[in-house]
This record gives sequence, structure tokens and C-alpha cells, in this order.
Amino acid sequence: MYEELKDRVVILTGAARGVGQGLAVGFAEVGATVVGVDILDCDETGDKVQAAGSKWKAFQLDLADEAAVNAMVEKVIETYGRVDVLVNNAGVLNPTPWDELDLDTWNRVMAINATGQFLTIKACIPHMKKAGFGRIINVSAAIAETPVPNFIIYRASKMAVIGMTRSLATEMGQYGITANCVSPSYVVTPGQIELGNDALRDGIVAVQAIKRDGLPSDLAGLVVFLASNRSEFITGQMIHADGGLTYK
Repeated sequence: MYEELKDRVVILTGAARGVGQGLAVGFAEVGATVVGVDILDCDETGDKVQAAGSKWKAFQLDLADEAAVNAMVEKVIETYGRVDVLVNNAGVLNPTPWDELDLDTWNRVMAINATGQFLTIKACIPHMKKAGFGRIINVSAAIAETPVPNFIIYRASKMAVIGMTRSLATEMGQYGITANCVSPSYVVTPGQIELGNDALRDGIVAVQAIKRDGLPSDLAGLVVFLASNRSEFITGQMIHADGGLTYK
């Protein structure tokens, strides 16, 4: 169905587990070369990608480190000669009431969720412009537009992602580069389970049109589509994959 993706190189951040691992497997199933990036070890994801028959390369780094991000992208170019798709999935969730939020927490969450995306985009854009082709897919969150308490920094960072995506689409369309944003609701991942947000999870599922948890596989089909030729006239969009939590 997506024959063109067999020749494409995909950089995917937050690839070690959860949504990132699901997206990596989704790309592997259509034959794309997957470059997984995470601050955690990505061996488990790499095993799944290779089991699906696709090429895999991993980088363990902090996305807030500009030098490390630049070096990673240059190594990808050195190895494969191209970067066709960038999926900015990495993110941290730190539920904190407004009056308990400190600057260090604010800076760290913003550094990963927003600045990290900016840095990977900045590093990839010159290569995409030279090729006259690129697909940039940023992961935001439905909660960014949902009135849930104690998530001010997370919501602020994810709204920044939406604004950055739309501005990028406006400026990069002339170079054959599209930029879109996907917005999931609660997705069952190891990170969410560790946080133990059962009340939040139950509340979100209760008001969704589809009364179940989101799964990483629910996002994979959408992201793969946005990376394909079939989405070439779609840019600057925020697409909700949230079981009907939001209607816009």
C-alpha cells in the first residue's frame, strides 16, 4: 500500500517504548528504514523493527542537547545519504499544580517537548530542502486543548508544538516539505502506567466517543499515512487521534 516508504529514511524520537515503539513498528511494517532516538536504550524497539524486516539504527541522546542532535542527523546523512521523514514523538509528562511548579521543572519539560522538536527540525530541514522533499510529523496531545488541572507546563509545551507546526508548514511548503501534528488522547504506555493516572485515564475515556484506551497502534496508521505520498496536499494540520475526545 505504501511502496514509496520502502526507500525512505525515518528519524523517530522517543522510540524506546510506548507510542514511539508502536510507530517504529508501523514504519517497519511498510519497509521504511527506521532511526530510533531516545534518552533511553532502544534495543527492544530495534529487535521489533528488525523482526519486521526493516533496517534499524539507534541513537541514545538528550534531545535538549543541540550538538548531540546535530551530530545524530549528520551521522544519518553519512550512513543513508538522506532523511525523508522526521517524527517528533519524544515527550515528558510532569503533572504539577500551578502553585507548586518551579522554573527547573518548567525548563526541563519545555526543553524536551518543544525545544527538542525545534532542534531536530532545524537539523533536518537543510537536507530536506536540498532533496526537495520532507515529511515532518510532530506529536502534540489532545489534553493541550482540554481543561484538565495540574498540567499547565505539559499543555503549554504541546500548544507550542501546534504553533510551531503551523508556522513551519507556511514557510516550508515551497520546498516540498509538509508539516503536520497528531494529537492523541490518553494512550496506554509504560510511562503512563508508571505515573498511575488512573482517575485521569478513566475521566478521559468516559467522555470519548470511543470508550476505550488509546493504543500506540491507533496512531501508527495515521503517522505512516502522513509520511506517505498520499498526504502530499495536507500540511499545517492538527489531526486528532483521540477516540472522539475533541470535535473541531
